[in-house]
Amino acid sequence: MKKSRKELVNTRWTIRRDFPSIVAINNQSLPEITEQDLIKIHRDTQRPVSLVAEIKEIVVGYVIYFVRSNRYEISHIAVHQDYRQKGVATVLINNLKLKLTPSIENRTKEDMYKYAMSNIRSKISITIPDHLLPAHLFFKSCSFHGTFAENDAYRFEYKI
Repeated sequence: MKKSRKELVNTRWTIRRDFPSIVAINNQSLPEITEQDLIKIHRDTQRPVSLVAEIKEIVVGYVIYFVRSNRYEISHIAVHQDYRQKGVATVLINNLKLKLTPSIENRTKEDMYKYAMSNIRSKISITIPDHLLPAHLFFKSCSFHGTFAENDAYRFEYKI
């Protein structure tokens, strides 16, 4: 029996030449987006942050999120269909989790001096339409907690 070797997933900031790959990945299962739409998202006044996941220098997934006052809010996340169930999205989510700082209630005395008040972001959130059950299950497996939101959607949050 041949053992499957887990491929190394790297993340990096998105650059303009990644946009066609992001569009192709997105359009495999989510509502169609064009490269022009993606450019508009990135030129938004709220300035999103985006990361891509690569395996052997091939873009296989991405996440776009906004930095809010107390949280990171995921706008888009997707993985190429050939690379699903291989830990790519988990790597992207874990990358965001590493950026979190404990909320005031969950901070130790040592932590109180480490973090400036303006840099406290203790949660990650995303709103997912009701019909995207695989996404609900994925975020639940990443320790996010879901609550029903408006317009037939669920709001998932991860908090430290």
